[in-house]
Amino acid sequence: MTTLPRKRRSTPNAPQSTITAAAITYGELKRDADALAGFLQQRCGVAKGERVLLYLQNCPQFIIAYYAVLRADAVVVPVNPMNRTEELRHYVDDAQASVAIVGQELFERIAPLSLPQVIVATYSDFLRAPSDPAHTGLRARPLHGHSRHAMARRRCCSARAR
Repeated sequence: MTTLPRKRRSTPNAPQSTITAAAITYGELKRDADALAGFLQQRCGVAKGERVLLYLQNCPQFIIAYYAVLRADAVVVPVNPMNRTEELRHYVDDAQASVAIVGQELFERIAPLSLPQVIVATYSDFLRAPSDPAHTGLRARPLHGHSRHAMARRRCCSARAR
């Protein structure tokens, strides 16, 4: 956490991250991480050394949550968002976590574990521009060396193999 305050003071309006086309400045990151750290400590009862699961995609909320957990003197337990409920059970039990910060699409995977505190992040909270390519002027480029039919066949076959 030592470089975040320094960067925030020297360049508070510089973008820290541009994940999902949402630029978040160092100043915003510091403000949001401090607010979440306070919430974790005061509302969720997170104490020094406790473990907090981060079960999110790559998004601004992951970065904010990461620094918030550190600011709350707790331990970050990052979990791959591809893990299913039974795999999550191992992380929860092994880390003895009582708090998790999860992406909204992942909530139903962690809900059966009955954690005392689950904070749900909504990715769209950080969209500051239209995300529809039709509105941004972006166009999908064809994949070099692959026809549409070959890609569709590959997806179909890999789905059947599961």
